[in-house]
Amino acid sequence: MDPFDVELLGVADFDFWLRLLGRGDALFVDWQGCRITEHAGRASHSLFWSGDFMRGQLEVARRHLGPGQAKSTLTALLGGRCLWYGLRGLGSFRIGSARVHMNLLRRYGISLPKAIQGLLVAVRHRAMYRLSTGSSLAPPAPKPDIEILRSLGYDVTVATKLSEVPRHTSLAFVWWWTWLWLVGPVLKRRNIPIVATGALEPEIYDRQAWYKKLLIRQGLKYVDKPVFVSRYMIRELEKRVTLQDPLYSPHIVMDEYCLDDPQN
Repeated sequence: MDPFDVELLGVADFDFWLRLLGRGDALFVDWQGCRITEHAGRASHSLFWSGDFMRGQLEVARRHLGPGQAKSTLTALLGGRCLWYGLRGLGSFRIGSARVHMNLLRRYGISLPKAIQGLLVAVRHRAMYRLSTGSSLAPPAPKPDIEILRSLGYDVTVATKLSEVPRHTSLAFVWWWTWLWLVGPVLKRRNIPIVATGALEPEIYDRQAWYKKLLIRQGLKYVDKPVFVSRYMIRELEKRVTLQDPLYSPHIVMDEYCLDDPQN
């Protein structure tokens, strides 16, 4: 089995799971196990405007779906998303982004009427969801990690502001690296050890503006234990930034799991 295709920025995991299905069966778990937060400062935000995210989705669909109704429907929906990002690009004067997304329609053979059809279907589904739930957001997801820590007797506080961090905090677990340069000095001034994690792909880091790279490097200085899910990520980032005793923690909870390829 080949490792993740790093050319598929943002969707390499989709491609990997679909390739795994060629070797075995899938188990469907009927509950929501995680939830993502969308905000303008997230590292993946640039993938939307650059077209890399939509390019990856279209490429995964091309690789894994054979001809038929399912591929036609999915292609129309993806074409609708391309059109949506193209229109948003025009509306926010991101002409380059608009041009990239319109070119993706031509590259993958999606006609404008088909993209419009997909966009209308997506809008209808979102409207129906809002009417049925009264919200555009998914229901709150279970938080098994926090529940486990609390069941062990730890006092866990979810803080979205520095003012919400309790006075006698013994450890701060920080998600994402974007704002570490800002919160790191405050937490360290209070002698709070910092564990930080989140996706920090070397390829995305390389494409950041020089001042964003500077802020990320500055933030890393305050981290006592950086946690990564890939040895590849650790190895490549150590060529670019200084990591203090990084911890490798893959998304695996099986004791019998082992890697044939240390790079994967």
